[in-house]
Amino acid sequence: MPLCRSAARRAGRKDARRRRTLCAAPRRRTPRAVMTGRDVGHVFHTSLLDRRRLRLMQSLRLGIDLDGVVADFNAGWIDRYNMERGTNLTSDLVTDWDVIPSLTHFEHMGQFWRWASDFDGATLFRNLETFPGAADALWTLAKAGHHIVIVTTKPRWAIPDTYSWIGENRLPTREVHITNRKWEVDCDVYLDDAPANLRAFVEHRPNTRICRFVRPWNYPVEGTIDIHDWDEFVEEMTISGTTH
Repeated sequence: MPLCRSAARRAGRKDARRRRTLCAAPRRRTPRAVMTGRDVGHVFHTSLLDRRRLRLMQSLRLGIDLDGVVADFNAGWIDRYNMERGTNLTSDLVTDWDVIPSLTHFEHMGQFWRWASDFDGATLFRNLETFPGAADALWTLAKAGHHIVIVTTKPRWAIPDTYSWIGENRLPTREVHITNRKWEVDCDVYLDDAPANLRAFVEHRPNTRICRFVRPWNYPVEGTIDIHDWDEFVEEMTISGTTH
């Protein structure tokens, strides 16, 4: 008899579990998005293009001039000259590359450079202001993956102050070239304001993108792209980075 009661209890528990299972509401499954083979291919193709575009943008070396492009050279010497001589020169008077002697008492540029080499122990290049938006634009380009390569021409006596100026203005570069032969520095893009440099780039680097920063003291050069402000240059580099 004890065995019979035990068997009956086990049979009762099985019946109870069966009734609970039958009465329970069916579980709802969360619907899943179905991705077809065509969709998978599209997603893969798009992401691959994005990765390739990013790699291409990261590979661009931007050769950036300083004076007249990043550094406001004319405002710097004019402010100092006005302070010393009591004159009222303004930057808009600089409408030609070699106009300084005609605006000042200097008979030739040699005299001007001697004056500019010593401002109370520093040179003219030590305390120049940056053009509005220049530093921010360079940081934008650097953060986008471009390599900022400074390519500038300076008198020998200005070299130490040039490095100090770059550091104090926190320009995002690890590569600086101070040279008269700018075209020898290998870059994908060049940005300059000097007509002679622009012509040299066109001659020696015809397969690169050469940008003229439009200033009152320069003029169009065949084979170059006109850039009017830093926002335009950033936009141009975005296009260059995806088509380079």
